[in-house]
Amino acid sequence: MYTDNRKKIAISILIFIIIIIFILNGFSNKIENPKIKKDESYASIIDNSNNNNLETQNVEDKNSNYNLDYQTIFNNKLENNDNHSLVEATFNDQDILIDNNENNKPYKNDDAEYNPDKDDNFTINPDIPTPNIPVPNIPYPPKPEEEINPTPPTTNLSDLTIKINGKLITDSPINIVSQVVSAEMSPNFHPEAIKAQAVASHSYIRYNNDKGIYPSVGVRPINDNIKNLSAQVINKLVYYNNEISNTVYHATSAGKTNASVDVWGGAIPYLISVDSFYDDGNRFSNAKNWNTKVIIDKNRIQNMVKKNANINLPFGKEKDWFQFLSQSQGGLTSGGYIARINLFNNTHANGKAITGRDIREKILVENGKFLLKSPKFDINYSDNNFIFSTYGYGHGVGMSQDGANGYAANSLYSYIDILKHYYTGVQVR
Repeated sequence: MYTDNRKKIAISILIFIIIIIFILNGFSNKIENPKIKKDESYASIIDNSNNNNLETQNVEDKNSNYNLDYQTIFNNKLENNDNHSLVEATFNDQDILIDNNENNKPYKNDDAEYNPDKDDNFTINPDIPTPNIPVPNIPYPPKPEEEINPTPPTTNLSDLTIKINGKLITDSPINIVSQVVSAEMSPNFHPEAIKAQAVASHSYIRYNNDKGIYPSVGVRPINDNIKNLSAQVINKLVYYNNEISNTVYHATSAGKTNASVDVWGGAIPYLISVDSFYDDGNRFSNAKNWNTKVIIDKNRIQNMVKKNANINLPFGKEKDWFQFLSQSQGGLTSGGYIARINLFNNTHANGKAITGRDIREKILVENGKFLLKSPKFDINYSDNNFIFSTYGYGHGVGMSQDGANGYAANSLYSYIDILKHYYTGVQVR
């Protein structure tokens, strides 16, 4: 009897051990050489240096070689092996390595294997410890989440009509937008900035067309690069409260944009003053159109003011010809541009208060040409000459083109990030 009990116990222990081995073996098989298929298309970059999962950087990988969007951010910081940048990532809660295989060639080492000729699978070896790859501390824009549209996306690609030298031109959206953007931006600008300009130009023209207005715009022969980028976003428009937005734009701000109410008198909720870091020469050394000098002799000043504002400026009092007002006196807009200025104690010209925009667009004008780039300026007088220092280029309302290029190139903003930055509270769809 005692012997029989010992046999039963031994058999039970043996069965228990077999079951444990079977369970462990099954679990091991589950994780051996996992395959990442194309439909497993979402990844999030991991920073092991501080164990933070950068949730805002979730991106959809649309390339067959599993390049991640914004991969170029890390290329100079990651380990490189034969032109392969290894990025640590997670798929289905499993830490893996993604290979930045730009040439789409078969690749294999101890960490990973990729062969596009074998069902386009990317095989990870989970037995090799994942290296600790530091992620650089680069400021990111908040990545736009999937737009939740209360109305269907725009599919209306009806023709657009613009005015060129007084003549109405009607054509397809891609042809009109490509010509306008070719006139507005250099093809060497960052692709995301060009796409932002394409969407802004399209929205601006369609906003006006829907109201029976045909805006006068500049055009140039279509640049192929600009047309290709415009085509990628030609079905996108900017909306505020489900209505197409009046997406005005300008070349360069003065470090902050102008609010529409300070320039045209109408308050528009998405056209308020916002920061434009890459236009500010005090903060960004490569800012364009910053502190531009224009020298105009006193005789020309006197003649233009008399002709265009009907105000007499007396010689001998030149230092009193332009009288700036403080912020408390209403002299500056919310964006820091000149809101009010007096001309030798004259607060009004042609029955209206004199603004910085008036000085630029109506008074200091010769043969139809604006002599100043911006309604934000300083003035010095020396040796019978007025020296104007201007900041920015244009009216300053809406998107700054140079600012958009700066945000795209230096802060890695997408075209949607750019549009949402300069047009407050809008949606892009």
